[in-house]
Amino acid sequence: MTPTPSPSPTVAVVGFSSATYTAIEAGAPVTITISRTGDLDSDVAVSYRTSSTTASARDYTGANGTVVFSPGETAKTFTIQAFRDGDQQDETIDLTLSDLTGNAVFGHETAVLTVMDIDGVVH
Repeated sequence: MTPTPSPSPTVAVVGFSSATYTAIEAGAPVTITISRTGDLDSDVAVSYRTSSTTASARDYTGANGTVVFSPGETAKTFTIQAFRDGDQQDETIDLTLSDLTGNAVFGHETAVLTVMDIDGVVH
């Protein structure tokens, strides 16, 4: 008699909905989405933060916090505002997830936000 395999436990996969995001200097705030797939039956929490790569802290409104996915929820968002800085180059901001709790594993644990320069644009 062949044994019946046990079903694999289902887990949630939590991560940024994209590996890259784009904002325009002094434009509308960009919405960053953290998504959850897989197991939607239990609470899952994850922390997020921004850190400067080539952008400086004066170039954008930093964000950090924790989101909690209640049963059935598949997306949470936060926003980042980029400011006009006088530099004539695109700049980048790292986005990172950490401290995942609940029945979950990471998907896209990191992402990059590129802030497109408008100072070098000729009008």
